[in-house]
Amino acid sequence: MKYSGVLFLMLSTLVFGATHQVNMIGVAYEPDTLNITEGDSVLWVNTSALTHTTTSGVSGVPDGYWDSGLMPPNDSFTFHFDSSGVFPYYCTPHWTLGMIGLITVAPVGIDEIEIAVPNGISSLAAYPNPFTQTVKIDYSVNSAGPLKIAVYNSAGHFVMSLMDLETVAGNYTSTWDGIDAVGIPAAPGVYFIRAYFKGAYLQDKVILLK
Repeated sequence: MKYSGVLFLMLSTLVFGATHQVNMIGVAYEPDTLNITEGDSVLWVNTSALTHTTTSGVSGVPDGYWDSGLMPPNDSFTFHFDSSGVFPYYCTPHWTLGMIGLITVAPVGIDEIEIAVPNGISSLAAYPNPFTQTVKIDYSVNSAGPLKIAVYNSAGHFVMSLMDLETVAGNYTSTWDGIDAVGIPAAPGVYFIRAYFKGAYLQDKVILLK
């Protein structure tokens, strides 16, 4: 009986989760990064004059979680997220133009969050900072699982995926050469390196100079 209130909250959230809307505008998702909770749904609405898709996966490679198929103008698609995690996605016709999104789904329940953090990423540090050509990212993972590392600009927009792999516990290093997802040099400014693991994330701010 101690957890009855929590269980009821978890159940009600899963059944009656919120719906978050993402608009397809031009060749972009707005917003292109979204933080939601397990049990929520995402509604994509094509408000542009082009045909788009929302397809889960990275760099034009679907991973099978969802695929809207071709969506003409004014069409919409909804997907219900019944598990936590980090879910990158893209538009099949336009991902090479930067039409890429990311949805982070947090688990429901205090116990799940408390378990995820100690068994996740214990450290994340980027150097040199500021940098001009390449920045190194050192991080430590305390257990095995899927790890995703991505770069975002100061407005929170996705820039580049650095890693999306299964890892084991240990210390690792990744690098970013200042290039975005379509191979174009990123503009000088503030960026965030964010590492996602088991429903939690750590991030570090870096500054790219000319």
